[in-house]
Amino acid sequence: MTREEILRRVDEQDDAFNRHDAAAIAATYATDARMRDAAAGGPIEGREAVRAYIDGYMKAFPDLRWERVGLEIDGDVGVEEWRCTGTHEGDMPGLPATHRQMTVDGCSVLFFGDDGLVREEHNYWDEAAMLRQLGAMAEPAATA
Repeated sequence: MTREEILRRVDEQDDAFNRHDAAAIAATYATDARMRDAAAGGPIEGREAVRAYIDGYMKAFPDLRWERVGLEIDGDVGVEEWRCTGTHEGDMPGLPATHRQMTVDGCSVLFFGDDGLVREEHNYWDEAAMLRQLGAMAEPAATA
């Protein structure tokens, strides 16, 4: 893939995210794609599983917004730094809606196949910061 093709694909994902269209995001992944996400507890295998995982966050945060902070592309790899904001209005596994707002920063490393689809993704983000903002985790103790 060219740099421009990867940029267009990431733009497509970001736009679909802000439209809350999990199916459109999932369509940018290979059918056998694999996602590793810091909060998932294990790999997410396959396009449908990726769609369901993303849809869960969209339901928990119906006003979720995705903002690109930076994007680097090298060969068939795109690295997007991002910020998400939203209000926790829907339940998440083990966490009922808190009706609190959150802002979380993260980074996604996307590995593209020759067909232009994401074949693997690694997400790194501060889940603890989100949980603290939602009142589900204590603030860290002050250090001397």
